[in-house]
Amino acid sequence: MNKPLPIFAEGPSNVVKRLPYVGYDATLQGFVFQSNRQLLQHVCDEMINAPTGGAVKFRAVSSHVFLTALYQPRVQSDDPIDRTTGYVEEIDLAFWILAFGGKTDDLLGWRLRWLPVWLFVDTGSAIAAGREVFGYPKHQASFTRPINAPPDDAKVTVKTLAFVNSGPDERAREWPLVSLEPVDPSAQHSTSKPTVLDQVAAALREFLEGHPSTLGGSGNVFENLALPFVNMPMIFLKQFRDIHMPGRACFQAVTTVPVESRHIGDVGFFPTRYRLTINKAKSHPLEEVLGLQSGQESEFGFWLIQDFYVGFGETLWQA
Repeated sequence: MNKPLPIFAEGPSNVVKRLPYVGYDATLQGFVFQSNRQLLQHVCDEMINAPTGGAVKFRAVSSHVFLTALYQPRVQSDDPIDRTTGYVEEIDLAFWILAFGGKTDDLLGWRLRWLPVWLFVDTGSAIAAGREVFGYPKHQASFTRPINAPPDDAKVTVKTLAFVNSGPDERAREWPLVSLEPVDPSAQHSTSKPTVLDQVAAALREFLEGHPSTLGGSGNVFENLALPFVNMPMIFLKQFRDIHMPGRACFQAVTTVPVESRHIGDVGFFPTRYRLTINKAKSHPLEEVLGLQSGQESEFGFWLIQDFYVGFGETLWQA
């Protein structure tokens, strides 16, 4: 019989609020970039398969990397106690791999899940909660795009603390690591007549409003079509470095959680491709790890405005 978990010591300086979390009127922007499936599989092996010794297996199912930018004017705990503390604004930008897998002794339970590789966020409490509760690989960053900019404007530069080169005397500095900009700026905020994409967007909006539980639920045929933050099942490696043996983990687990979309306010497609610029930094080898190239253009991009809910997750494996 498993022992009950110890009571969490809240403490006077704790910033990690209780689940669940809710967000309102969040603008999600998503882009698809061509990559290398073998490199993406290596990331899955390194972050999930190898640590579990094969108890959990995931395979990269696409040769693409998905990039999301999420602008949240209000996100907070939905717990009856912690909800009373208030809300925060939050911006994040992340790189994801779509992978299929699960426990090796439960093949019928295998699912498509999104694996975050890098995630940049501007709020300290979000970094703490993301790493401690879930296992998100969150990094502190700043963003040039205002949180309340129009949803069809995705132009942004992300700055983070980075080691541009390597060496014992290399000083970490704020570095403009990633930028997104439209390939054809004149296409932004286009007032042209409705296009096929507009018709698709309208149809998608109508469908989501009429079927709020379609994207995601267990056993649902649409589950594997879920986009990030639209009932999106995620997979993480949650771990903490040991204080005595720094090459070891004092805690290590593979966890998963869905993010449910509670309301879709609007949805659209970008009328132009976006260019991804990556300024090389030794501490953040995005190009080498994800198979991306600075200057490459997105194959597809969309945006939506939604309310979302982050509920309780599951531990697939624990050391």
